[in-house]
Amino acid sequence: MLNSNTIHQLLEVLAIFYKSHSRGNPVNRSYHEAVRRVAQKYGVTYQTIGDGCRRRLKLLDVGQLYTFLQRWIEGDPHGLITVLKNNTDSHNHEEIDRFFKDPPFLSNHSEEYGPVQINAIRAETFSFQLPEKDARILRAISEISGTPVPEILTQIVTKSIRDKMKELA
Repeated sequence: MLNSNTIHQLLEVLAIFYKSHSRGNPVNRSYHEAVRRVAQKYGVTYQTIGDGCRRRLKLLDVGQLYTFLQRWIEGDPHGLITVLKNNTDSHNHEEIDRFFKDPPFLSNHSEEYGPVQINAIRAETFSFQLPEKDARILRAISEISGTPVPEILTQIVTKSIRDKMKELA
């Protein structure tokens, strides 16, 4: 069971995530920014906060968390609320309900979660397929590095595009 401090940290991650995503950042980037900021605030490692958001909520992987986050921002917080409540004592349920019923990050007078620092980057989504063998390798890299597949792909493609442009120029 998650303790009250961990629940409060997770709710801070959710608040920062929501603000970041509402400013146009993708789910994975918003999540990573939120975890980084909360870890920095509490003087703990990124992994400590990330662990609370995934493993300690008994989620299979970060992809499952991204699904809950995506559904929440689309207006369905039920799955996220359920997973939080299933992993906390009942005395924390009121704080969880209050967070989702009257979100502090939507209030102009609540600064508990602080301003969100966002690097304004316009992004475009591309879709492509990988051969099965390469897809398995990509998932293995993700698992070994602890970095989500979309983030790895963004890094690899960005570097390759820049290298290709240098080559052509």
